[in-house]
Amino acid sequence: MDGSAEDSLHLVEALSKVITEFPPDHAKRALEALCLPLITPLQEVVSQGPDTLNSKPTVI
Repeated sequence: MDGSAEDSLHLVEALSKVITEFPPDHAKRALEALCLPLITPLQEVVSQGPDTLNSKPTVI
């Protein structure tokens, strides 16, 4: 695993530990605040269909 992938994994692990300590309602809001900014652009790309996905360069 390269450095950036390992860093991402550590960040996700740390956030999951913090969020599991929240009361359930707060955890839900925290996950939404964290994930929605990432999900919305992803949904836009996916909704454009596979031809658009195949024509975009891969960014790693």
